[in-house]
Amino acid sequence: RDRVQELRAECLPNETGGILLGYFDLKLNNVYVVDVLSAPADSQGSQTGFTRGVEGLQESLRKVKDKTANIVGYVGEWHSHPSHVSASPSLADITQLTYLADELRADGLPALMLIVGDHEEAWLTADTMGGQ
Repeated sequence: RDRVQELRAECLPNETGGILLGYFDLKLNNVYVVDVLSAPADSQGSQTGFTRGVEGLQESLRKVKDKTANIVGYVGEWHSHPSHVSASPSLADITQLTYLADELRADGLPALMLIVGDHEEAWLTADTMGGQ
């Protein structure tokens, strides 16, 4: 939580984001978020939106997997909202979450999104059937 607040503060007044790192325990129906990756260099952030890039992302994920014996990996997306804007999801956020759920359906995994605001955060999930 501290790390995403730091990354957000470094980019204000623009939005930023990246990916959530962790692992799923499907037996217990839990997800454990253990770290985050910051925005790849080709990401685009403005005061009204954020689009995560992909430059260097696969290499970063490979390193994480190598260091954790393939236990820790991609579990979702995170992004910030600008100052004085709620962490509540926008329509674009809901659309992205639904897209993620559709993409992860084949693996039987839920979609997870974290939105970070001034003094709050919103954790969103969507099940593998595309619902919320």
